[in-house]
Amino acid sequence: MLQRKIGEFRERPTDHEQEIFEQRMLSDNPLTLQEIGDRHGVSKERIRQIENKLIQRLRTFIREGIPDFNPEDLFREEEK
Repeated sequence: MLQRKIGEFRERPTDHEQEIFEQRMLSDNPLTLQEIGDRHGVSKERIRQIENKLIQRLRTFIREGIPDFNPEDLFREEEK
């Protein structure tokens, strides 16, 4: 059920956000904030901000779809 919800969520972000979601949060070998920032010509801080907003939106999306699930355990904040 969780994987289905994540799959549904993947269709929602903008292209820029989707790349961050795919390459940072779902990848077995995530890119660094700096690597993604360099690709888009923005700072790693801006990528971190976008990533944090995505995490919050994902948690809300999952909480609404799976009421008994605690999405706070997903994607604990840490720098890679």
